[in-house]
Amino acid sequence: MTMPKFSIAPLEQRLAAGQDSVLLRVTLALAYQQQGELATAVPHLVKATELDPHYSGAGGPSEFFMWNSAKTRRRVWHFRRESKQREVMATNKLKRK
Repeated sequence: MTMPKFSIAPLEQRLAAGQDSVLLRVTLALAYQQQGELATAVPHLVKATELDPHYSGAGGPSEFFMWNSAKTRRRVWHFRRESKQREVMATNKLKRK
């Protein structure tokens, strides 16, 4: 089975218009992955799993995005760790004021 190619611009327009959803985020992640832009794809996948960790469409975001890729898992792990660190730093900065 051949995976369809997705056009990024219309998907990003939907997101900008406030039409955020798990399916939109997973599709955006796949579209960016297809273009070799994993650094841009990973935050969309992370957001999709935050919106609904039990999403079952297309086998779930993890299968849909080939989660078994070690490179993808590392990128997600680093993205989450850096996001948490930024959140802690911002909280600490607010506490000092």
